[in-house]
Amino acid sequence: MKKILIVDDDPDIVEVTKLILEIEDYQVLGLDNPNNVIDNVRSYRPDLLILDVMLGDIDGREICHHLKTSSDTKHIPILMFSAVHDFKSIRDNRCEADDFISKPYDMVTMLEKVRQLTTA
Repeated sequence: MKKILIVDDDPDIVEVTKLILEIEDYQVLGLDNPNNVIDNVRSYRPDLLILDVMLGDIDGREICHHLKTSSDTKHIPILMFSAVHDFKSIRDNRCEADDFISKPYDMVTMLEKVRQLTTA
Protein backbone atom coordinates (compact mmCIF):
# COMPACT_ATOMS: atom_id res chain seq x y z
CA MET A 1 0.00 0.00 0.00
CA LYS A 2 1.43 3.37 -1.06
CA LYS A 3 1.86 6.00 1.64
CA ILE A 4 0.95 9.64 1.05
CA LEU A 5 1.59 12.65 3.27
CA ILE A 6 -0.71 15.66 2.79
CA VAL A 7 0.28 19.06 4.19
CA ASP A 8 -2.15 21.99 4.04
CA ASP A 9 -2.96 24.58 6.70
CA ASP A 10 -6.68 24.18 5.93
CA PRO A 11 -7.91 21.17 7.95
CA ASP A 12 -10.95 20.75 5.68
CA ILE A 13 -8.76 20.33 2.59
CA VAL A 14 -6.56 17.86 4.47
CA GLU A 15 -9.58 15.83 5.59
CA VAL A 16 -11.36 15.75 2.22
CA THR A 17 -8.18 14.87 0.33
CA LYS A 18 -7.33 12.22 2.91
CA LEU A 19 -10.77 10.60 2.58
CA ILE A 20 -10.60 10.57 -1.23
CA LEU A 21 -7.19 8.92 -1.17
CA GLU A 22 -8.13 6.38 1.50
CA ILE A 23 -11.12 5.29 -0.61
CA GLU A 24 -8.57 4.57 -3.35
CA ASP A 25 -6.59 2.35 -0.92
CA TYR A 26 -3.73 4.70 -0.11
CA GLN A 27 -2.35 4.94 3.41
CA VAL A 28 -2.59 8.65 4.24
CA LEU A 29 -1.21 10.91 6.93
CA GLY A 30 -2.65 14.43 6.92
CA LEU A 31 -1.06 17.45 8.57
CA ASP A 32 -2.77 20.80 8.94
CA ASN A 33 0.21 22.27 10.77
CA PRO A 34 3.28 22.89 8.63
CA ASN A 35 5.69 22.79 11.57
CA ASN A 36 7.98 19.76 11.54
CA VAL A 37 6.99 18.75 8.00
CA ILE A 38 10.54 17.69 7.19
CA ASP A 39 10.74 15.53 10.33
CA ASN A 40 7.37 13.97 9.43
CA VAL A 41 8.59 13.21 5.90
CA ARG A 42 11.68 11.51 7.29
CA SER A 43 9.77 9.44 9.87
CA TYR A 44 6.69 8.56 7.77
CA ARG A 45 8.69 7.94 4.56
CA PRO A 46 5.85 8.64 2.13
CA ASP A 47 5.74 7.47 -1.46
CA LEU A 48 4.28 10.89 -2.31
CA LEU A 49 4.04 14.28 -0.62
CA ILE A 50 1.08 16.53 -1.46
CA LEU A 51 2.11 19.99 -0.32
CA ASP A 52 0.31 23.33 -0.31
CA VAL A 53 2.29 26.40 -1.37
CA MET A 54 0.91 28.82 1.22
CA LEU A 55 1.12 27.34 4.71
CA GLY A 56 0.44 30.34 6.91
CA ASP A 57 3.83 31.89 7.69
CA ILE A 58 5.69 29.04 5.98
CA ASP A 59 6.27 28.84 2.23
CA GLY A 60 5.72 25.32 0.92
CA ARG A 61 8.14 26.04 -1.91
CA GLU A 62 10.95 26.37 0.63
CA ILE A 63 9.99 23.02 2.15
CA CYS A 64 9.94 21.53 -1.35
CA HIS A 65 13.38 22.99 -2.12
CA HIS A 66 14.83 21.62 1.12
CA LEU A 67 13.43 18.13 0.51
CA LYS A 68 14.56 18.04 -3.13
CA THR A 69 18.11 19.06 -2.21
CA SER A 70 18.51 16.57 0.67
CA SER A 71 19.97 13.23 -0.34
CA ASP A 72 17.62 11.24 1.91
CA THR A 73 14.39 12.84 0.61
CA LYS A 74 15.09 14.01 -2.96
CA HIS A 75 13.60 10.82 -4.43
CA ILE A 76 10.14 11.48 -2.93
CA PRO A 77 7.74 12.86 -5.55
CA ILE A 78 6.09 16.15 -4.56
CA LEU A 79 2.71 17.26 -5.87
CA MET A 80 2.25 20.94 -5.03
CA PHE A 81 -1.16 22.55 -4.92
CA SER A 82 -2.30 26.14 -4.64
CA ALA A 83 -5.28 28.37 -5.20
CA VAL A 84 -3.04 31.36 -5.94
CA HIS A 85 0.17 30.20 -7.62
CA ASP A 86 0.76 28.32 -10.86
CA PHE A 87 3.35 25.66 -11.72
CA LYS A 88 5.71 28.16 -13.37
CA SER A 89 5.84 30.40 -10.29
CA ILE A 90 6.50 27.37 -8.12
CA ARG A 91 9.38 26.14 -10.26
CA ASP A 92 10.77 29.68 -10.60
CA ASN A 93 11.12 29.77 -6.82
CA ARG A 94 13.73 26.95 -6.64
CA CYS A 95 11.07 24.33 -5.97
CA GLU A 96 11.62 21.22 -8.04
CA ALA A 97 8.11 19.81 -7.54
CA ASP A 98 7.22 16.84 -9.71
CA ASP A 99 3.75 18.12 -10.54
CA PHE A 100 1.14 20.72 -9.65
CA ILE A 101 -2.61 21.00 -9.31
CA SER A 102 -4.72 24.12 -8.84
CA LYS A 103 -7.19 24.43 -5.99
CA PRO A 104 -10.02 23.84 -5.92
CA TYR A 105 -8.93 20.65 -7.61
CA ASP A 106 -10.87 18.23 -9.74
CA MET A 107 -10.95 14.87 -7.92
CA VAL A 108 -10.39 12.79 -11.08
CA THR A 109 -7.42 14.91 -12.14
CA MET A 110 -5.91 14.79 -8.66
CA LEU A 111 -6.25 11.00 -8.49
CA GLU A 112 -4.66 10.60 -11.91
CA LYS A 113 -1.68 12.73 -10.89
CA VAL A 114 -1.34 10.74 -7.66
CA ARG A 115 -1.41 7.44 -9.60
CA GLN A 116 1.23 8.71 -12.03
CA LEU A 117 3.54 9.91 -9.27
CA THR A 118 3.20 6.79 -7.12
CA THR A 119 3.85 4.35 -9.97
CA ALA A 120 6.85 6.13 -11.50
